[in-house]
Amino acid sequence: TLTLTLTLTLTDGQAIEPAFYMPILPMVLVNGAEGIGTGWSSSVPNYNPRDIVDNLKRLMADEPLETMAPWYRGFAGVVQPDHKTGGYTTYGTLSKLGGADVHISELPVRKWTQDYKDAVLEPMLAAGDGKAGAEKVEHSLTDVREHHTDTTVSFSCRFQGGEKALSEIGRASCRERV
Repeated sequence: TLTLTLTLTLTDGQAIEPAFYMPILPMVLVNGAEGIGTGWSSSVPNYNPRDIVDNLKRLMADEPLETMAPWYRGFAGVVQPDHKTGGYTTYGTLSKLGGADVHISELPVRKWTQDYKDAVLEPMLAAGDGKAGAEKVEHSLTDVREHHTDTTVSFSCRFQGGEKALSEIGRASCRERV
């Protein structure tokens, strides 16, 4: 049997992290990364561990690598390549329920439920109510109901203007670049 011991770094007498750690999979590809450091910014999306393993096998066999698309466990929306930027755009899921009703069951990657409500839905509600600071619009949101769980998103929305309003709103309010 092979026993490996990691040498841990100590900070204030507490073991913090290994001094050297070589994972089998490049974890930056599994978990993704985003940030700015000393004038450089980086944005690495998450990738499917199975795709990473397949490409590592190709690399070891000296075969050409295949392009991987971003992947997010449990994400039910759409990930589409953006050919202009070389990046990807994620779209949430929006379904028409009939008449003027819409159900939003998935938000784009990196969009939080409350942030989405505050930035997208609340201004549309304010426009429909004619509240101060909001411009009255013809196709406005008249009602929003939330039925979320700890793992799912569920907004039920009703629009003034029916089908015409829904065709104009489309998926524009449900996207994010990654």
